[in-house]
Amino acid sequence: MNKKILILVVVLIFSVNMFGSIFDTYGIGRIGIDYSVASAGCGYTHTAYDGNLSVNFQNPASLSNTKYAGFALGIKSHFNNISPFGYTESPTEFSYGTIILPMTKKGGISFGLKPIASASSTYNINNSSAGYSEEIKNTGKIYSANINVGYKILPFLDIGVGYEFLSGGYNIVKFLDFTDESMISSSLFSDYGIDGGGISAGLVLSMRDKINFGVSYTHVLNVNQRVINTYNAVGNSYITQDTVNYNNNILPNKLNIGITYNVNEKLHLNFEYLNYNFSDVKLVNSIFESGGINNYSQFGIGLERSGTNSEFDSFFKKVTYRFGGFYKNNYYHNSLDESVISKGITVGFGIPYNKFKSSVDLSFVLEKNSGTIYESQIIDAVNIDETVYRVGISFLTTEKWFNTKGKYR
Repeated sequence: MNKKILILVVVLIFSVNMFGSIFDTYGIGRIGIDYSVASAGCGYTHTAYDGNLSVNFQNPASLSNTKYAGFALGIKSHFNNISPFGYTESPTEFSYGTIILPMTKKGGISFGLKPIASASSTYNINNSSAGYSEEIKNTGKIYSANINVGYKILPFLDIGVGYEFLSGGYNIVKFLDFTDESMISSSLFSDYGIDGGGISAGLVLSMRDKINFGVSYTHVLNVNQRVINTYNAVGNSYITQDTVNYNNNILPNKLNIGITYNVNEKLHLNFEYLNYNFSDVKLVNSIFESGGINNYSQFGIGLERSGTNSEFDSFFKKVTYRFGGFYKNNYYHNSLDESVISKGITVGFGIPYNKFKSSVDLSFVLEKNSGTIYESQIIDAVNIDETVYRVGISFLTTEKWFNTKGKYR
């Protein structure tokens, strides 16, 4: 039986033990994940807005508003419900770590580590009537170790620049097993090692204190990829290994555009557009053999009410409230050029916990994903609907020592 026909059991007669999204198996997995918890709770926005009580990864120009030295640590988790198969496992994992330092009264600098792409899925494919089973696993991440600087060059203009070191890798494993002894069971192990670099630049333009316009752009300079493929045929002592070095790009350039309307001093309405340019990018780890890639686009809207931090205010007045929504056209698509679509709503809270404006941020995201999971020339496209519940928490602890040099301690 044709192997491609058998993969149809992914949705017909499969069992899944998966700790990522069902769509994370393709390419470099999930992207658009380098958002702070505060931004995620506000509809994945913040390119043109900085609340000073949270970190901002979307625009290095936001560092111009740095008032305190601080350290931010983010943690995230999620669980999935795949129709009609039910819930899947999920991990609680590191999201980001960032150190922020003020430079004079008009600038700041940050050092940090964050994941920018992640794949984490396992498929168990079983067809007992055909005597066939297969396991496909794709796990890995690409991290950005970055340094960014922001400065206010004019009362209405902030600028920022940054550099990031990109490093990570993926491991994709395929086990093919037959109960018929005349068929040879085999396995394929592919290890992808990835490293490279990128530069970013951004600005925030304030217009009459009512509207902020922000834009940032990240350009990937180079990406080196080393792939080790190991083939093994069980019972036939057949083992071979191939090592290939590539110097072609697998990471796209990124553009963020944001507009913030400051309704008043406390209330802010954010609009955002994100684009990853995949047009010249090589697709890696493709399980969806009949699919392809398009540019990735994301639209977000968020409303944020800033809290106060006075000891005379009630707890509810101190809390920052965030609400938002988003819509994404993902980069993988089927033969009809139909992308996987993601959309959802978000809720977030920022809770200050000391007089130096340290805070705990929480975000809750309800995400709906739908699209083609597999197709070939001889079967109809197989589509999946998935609901993902995402939870994020971050801790931002700040200190005035860099402002006072300990003078008032």
